[in-house]
Amino acid sequence: MAIFDRYALYYELFYTDKDYALESEFVKAKISAYAPQAKSIIDLGCGNARHTTQFAAAGYVVKGVDISPGMLDLARASVSRLPENTRPRVTLVQADVSNAVGLGIFDVAVSLFHVVNYQTTDESLAGFFKTARAALRPGGVFIFDFWYGPAVLHDRPERRVKSLSKDGTQVIRTATPEMDVERNIVAVHYDVTISNGLRSEAAHIHETHIMRYLFAPEIERHASHCGFKICETGGWMTDKGLDETTWYGYAVLVAH
Repeated sequence: MAIFDRYALYYELFYTDKDYALESEFVKAKISAYAPQAKSIIDLGCGNARHTTQFAAAGYVVKGVDISPGMLDLARASVSRLPENTRPRVTLVQADVSNAVGLGIFDVAVSLFHVVNYQTTDESLAGFFKTARAALRPGGVFIFDFWYGPAVLHDRPERRVKSLSKDGTQVIRTATPEMDVERNIVAVHYDVTISNGLRSEAAHIHETHIMRYLFAPEIERHASHCGFKICETGGWMTDKGLDETTWYGYAVLVAH
């Protein structure tokens, strides 16, 4: 989405501690359990393609889809770092995952790093599930992670400050959440300051990311309406059940 275009330059610096390899192993274990013969994956909301390239390195043919040109620039850089004989397994396309058509047919669809939570209207959320189902053959598997509503309400988001530096440039990001419990929305206001020791001026970026936290009944309703059966849910990277302490959940759906 467009908000990531200005953010993309510093995105990977903010998430240097994110273990894409371990997360991909978690997802690949689910694929092995539910679609052991799978050969192709569509990554909806691929962002910087760090998960996408992990899947390609594991032997899958992968199509990464993202709406943001800036994030797709990062994605192409990620693909360029793959071994030369692995790069042809990855295709990148620009599209809105809430209404994309003609993406092809795949064995598995994944959508990671809370892409579903950016679908803040009923229309876009329904479109997200419709896009995933249209991209899967019968028996195909859809795996995604999400903010889980009961945990968000139990342990509400707080203001956070993160400071990172690289090659003489310091980036300070302040995240200030604003909750709308009637709409199941968290507006996260990001204020970013970028400074370089060689320059007297600092750059400032302000962005707001609107996130919709989800509850099990609405996931089940949208999944069922689009021709999915929910086979498994749990805490992201833990396999424990969903409860009020599980901020980040995952779901495994199988297409009828």
